[in-house]
Amino acid sequence: MSRVSMFPTEDKRSYFERQRDQYIKNISASMEDVLNNLNALNRSLEHTVGLSQKSEELAEMWSHFYNTVNEDLVKTEDGDIEVDTTKE
Repeated sequence: MSRVSMFPTEDKRSYFERQRDQYIKNISASMEDVLNNLNALNRSLEHTVGLSQKSEELAEMWSHFYNTVNEDLVKTEDGDIEVDTTKE
């Protein structure tokens, strides 16, 4: 065997083709990074929306509790708050 065939040292492609292939590899890697970052953003947004819905439910529950308790309280003339025991 000849040494030249075992270790080819020159690329048969033109400079343009080598550069094009390198740019395609770089673009492909960049697009993969963009896709990964978009997936991470999507997961973060889904988590935020989930927390938002839970906090709305909690706020509604506390509002209902406050309104129920507030209905049973009566302010006296001197500013004190008393429980209204006349309601049944």
